[in-house]
Amino acid sequence: AGIELCCDLEMGVLQRRAKDKEEIAWLAEAQATTEGAMRMAWELVALADTDDEGGLVHERQPLTSERVRAAVDIWLLERGYMNPRSIVAGGPQAADCHDMGSGPLRSGQPVIIDIFPQNKKTLYNGDCTRTVVHGQVSEAVRAMHLAVVEANQAAVAGVAGNKRIHPMALAATLGQAMPDDAIYVGQTITHRGVLLRHLGNRGAQSYF
Repeated sequence: AGIELCCDLEMGVLQRRAKDKEEIAWLAEAQATTEGAMRMAWELVALADTDDEGGLVHERQPLTSERVRAAVDIWLLERGYMNPRSIVAGGPQAADCHDMGSGPLRSGQPVIIDIFPQNKKTLYNGDCTRTVVHGQVSEAVRAMHLAVVEANQAAVAGVAGNKRIHPMALAATLGQAMPDDAIYVGQTITHRGVLLRHLGNRGAQSYF
């Protein structure tokens, strides 16, 4: 009928990237609120009491992933935010970046908290991830933290000045900077398929 279809993969991309002053303010507000929720959550963990076996205790009850998650939900709800199920994962559960976490939290073990709520009025999201350790931080955890910091610095330096960052170049830089026994857990969606075609995912120095 004389109609021609054309697939424009760039349609709307630049428009979505550009934000006006009001949208920037909404983004800033959402992020500030998210960071406020994060501060409440990690203080809840960091300042908790402990029982005789090293389990965290808050208000005379075991502090669990579920209790921290509920506290985050309530804190955000009172400020007009919807909150998908936050990640509060301690100990071995924290090794899986998408394990939501369950059960009692313990002193000396890293607890990963990931909060990503949405403002119910503006529909803009915040996002914040932090790792908190109650009590004494072990040398192993310190070494892991230092490795991540150094890898991040190396990755930033390796792509400085480039307008576009190829995922393979970033992965190669991280591979050179991280310890030989490191295993990467990728959260990127858009480039995951590309990376998996080129990188191993069965052991140390792997990507999955």
